[in-house]
Amino acid sequence: MLFRSPGVCLTGRLEKKGETDSFKMELAKGQAIIARVHSRKLGTPLDSHLSIMSPAGKQVAFNDDASTSSKDSTLTYTATADGVHEIRLRDLLGRGGEDFAYALEVEAVEPGFTVTCDDDKVGVLPGGAAPWFVRVVRTGGFTGAVTVRAENLPPGMSADPCVLPPGQNDGLILLRAKAGAAPAASAVRLDRKSTRLNSSHTDISR
Repeated sequence: MLFRSPGVCLTGRLEKKGETDSFKMELAKGQAIIARVHSRKLGTPLDSHLSIMSPAGKQVAFNDDASTSSKDSTLTYTATADGVHEIRLRDLLGRGGEDFAYALEVEAVEPGFTVTCDDDKVGVLPGGAAPWFVRVVRTGGFTGAVTVRAENLPPGMSADPCVLPPGQNDGLILLRAKAGAAPAASAVRLDRKSTRLNSSHTDISR
């Protein structure tokens, strides 16, 4: 079965021991997908193992459990070559039977990013400075630079923006307080922006 693009939900059953179900999907280089198996959450005994084979027949990604609390597989993959990829689903222990049913979702992952900081608060003495460490996680094939700015700072405080260029995930915002700044507190807002590295050059804000 060949699918020309992501955006599908399939249902099936591993009826025999050692059985592997496979589905083919055409992907372009740089195209990102996320595949999710629903089995245990549906009450079936299937302990899924999900893998993706490249057009050359090489395994390029796999996943057993989505997390320590879930036996269902979730796999995110960005294609490194144009062509037909194969998605394979099996039981981790090679079991099968009438009740080893599943649903498999395959969706496109849009380019984007998230930014987190190492703490939800920071203190700065008058005339001093303190770093606020930030980390960016890029998804969906996004590789662009990310600029993070601290806004809504208390009076007497300032901060230079943190620019994370392509390939860099960690950085810091240096918060500065003027000498003699009065004690104050504020709910600081992190403004995060970037530009996608493609022909549209669309600004992304999170």
